[in-house]
Amino acid sequence: MSEKKNNILIKLLAPLVAIALLGGLCIAGLFGGSGNALPAEEDTAIEYQMIGGQMHVNWQWIMLIDMFFAQMEGQLDILQQNPVYTVLNCLQVEIKVYDYDYDPETQTGKWEYDYTDYANGAEEILSYFNIPADTKDVNVVVRAIGSKNSDEFQVSIEPYASIEDVLSNYYSFPQDILNDIISLSESNYLADAFGLDAWTGSGGIFEGVVGDLGELPEIGMQIPLYYQYQSPWGKIKFGDGNIASSGCSITCLAMVLSYLTDDTVTPDELAAWAGNRFHVPEVGQGWGIFPAAARQYDVNCVGLGESMNNVLAALKSEKPVIASMDTGTFTKKGHFIVLRGIDENGKILVNDPNDNGNKRHFYRSFEIGLIQREAKQFWCFD
Repeated sequence: MSEKKNNILIKLLAPLVAIALLGGLCIAGLFGGSGNALPAEEDTAIEYQMIGGQMHVNWQWIMLIDMFFAQMEGQLDILQQNPVYTVLNCLQVEIKVYDYDYDPETQTGKWEYDYTDYANGAEEILSYFNIPADTKDVNVVVRAIGSKNSDEFQVSIEPYASIEDVLSNYYSFPQDILNDIISLSESNYLADAFGLDAWTGSGGIFEGVVGDLGELPEIGMQIPLYYQYQSPWGKIKFGDGNIASSGCSITCLAMVLSYLTDDTVTPDELAAWAGNRFHVPEVGQGWGIFPAAARQYDVNCVGLGESMNNVLAALKSEKPVIASMDTGTFTKKGHFIVLRGIDENGKILVNDPNDNGNKRHFYRSFEIGLIQREAKQFWCFD
């Protein structure tokens, strides 16, 4: 790595490091937080990684832009920047609009394509989807865009092809700073500096298994199976109800953390720790609960987005994966499950916190394509 790149990053990170060392400052996550937060600079990088993963944008683009912006504005650190606004500047949104063509004679109708709208960059996206301009919660953005999808509107989102496109469209940095941002981005410098996955979030389409999976355990990782409805925790208040009705997130975390830490971590323990910090009324738990819980229990959590190839690689490396599932095989409205491995036939093994004697999901395996179609997001832990 060149001396110039080292000097750039040292200059940008120096205020963060100084704050952490002088004041022992730890910050809570951007989605909620933990009293056991990591030192500010690493904790911030993890949150940028999660935001990038949820919006399918290279998290290093977002963080580099905010770091240089903070430096130019004379700020002590990047915490005054809004990474949600920055990530939206990295996105292009296409909205196909349909009109309902009703035939009064047959009393039937169908939706016909009418025209296409476009919303590119933060200002246009925030305006089109009626999102508050100052929002710092990426889940608000995800829900607003997702709720627009309907018979009338079909929304598709793509990141810009390169950070150069983002910079030329939305930023007016001096040329030397533009060159520095591009150079650091191309070298994955932030990922290397913080020891984080450089996954960009762009591989959301399953393209098949890459290479030989090798020998796989017949029943997967030995992750304990907890049910969210079982005693003694099922009736404990949590979210919009109790753990039995609303606790799939913490029950999945309890399984994964018990496996990784060799301690017995139970859903009621996690409910007491989480409280309402990650609760989204009438929706469930915000995705920020996963990296926050990982920090609390001193394990690693990496957002995998929708990339099935990354999921398969994690499972092959015996890293448990939590999946956020949409309506389908496992749920009628939204659910979290644990992926514990791949069987000898290349199918996924599952711990479902809402499993029962009729479903028997633990004793079955599921096609990779089914998991990919019904999943909204994945996280791996180690």
